[in-house]
Amino acid sequence: MRRLALGVFSLALFCVAFAAVASSRSRQAEASMLVTGTIVVAPDGSVRSYALDHAKNLPVPVVDLINKGIPAWRFEPTLLDGQPVAAKAKMSLRVVAQPQNNGDYAISISGAQFNQGNGVDDVADAYIKRTPLPVYPGFAIREHLSGSVYLLLRVNRQGKVIDGFAEKVNLDTNPQAIPPEGVLNKGREVLAKASLDAVLKWTFNMSTSEANSKDDYQYARVPINFYLDSLVPSPARSYGEWVTYMPGPIQQAPWGEKSKLASNNVDAIPEGSVSLADEGLHLITPLGGS
Repeated sequence: MRRLALGVFSLALFCVAFAAVASSRSRQAEASMLVTGTIVVAPDGSVRSYALDHAKNLPVPVVDLINKGIPAWRFEPTLLDGQPVAAKAKMSLRVVAQPQNNGDYAISISGAQFNQGNGVDDVADAYIKRTPLPVYPGFAIREHLSGSVYLLLRVNRQGKVIDGFAEKVNLDTNPQAIPPEGVLNKGREVLAKASLDAVLKWTFNMSTSEANSKDDYQYARVPINFYLDSLVPSPARSYGEWVTYMPGPIQQAPWGEKSKLASNNVDAIPEGSVSLADEGLHLITPLGGS
């Protein structure tokens, strides 16, 4: 999906930390936030209504960006007994701010997820077993690296994880002292390994839709977050807060179902949630609606 860019805004609209991002442009530093809400889609696939969670806590340019883009979206119709029906889903949007040559910032929606409830996004209900927790790698601690690992998991009918793969690792670093590329690459590697070492032992409470009831496996996306202030992967950010980070490349899982599992939206998943791959509402227009 193409990114939807609302426009360019002055630095005053954003946090002071962005000033350091501009000086690190060659290293592709970005700032982003995750915005959540709900959306209702009409039987013909047009957007009937939507609501943003805690809209008053979001920067005005972000709200304007979303309000401009969503009404133009179109989705694949949701069918019930072969007939199109209205559908409601939870949505999460990754909003990214990128520095421009003149010192201003352009914001865009870089990814979106729409969960109709086939996945489980309440931490208390999503897991049957969520131990052991990932161990914060010593290398990442020594290099002052925090980050988010976005995992794709193959889960059997009993909720056991059969296989896992790190699709993307975004690293939170001090934008005024970004480590060398080799350190960043090693940081992504050790955080991904720590995540997989733990999550491969977890058991999920995966719901089953009619569409996948006969499948031997389901494919789930799960974010694992590491924060240096707590030394354990747990939520630590305020909603509507810009976070500067080094985006990692999207990696393709070495599994046969590549067409089904391919996605550019792997980091548009809220903390603590479980999202079933290739389920939920399917957006058929670009995020810009054109």
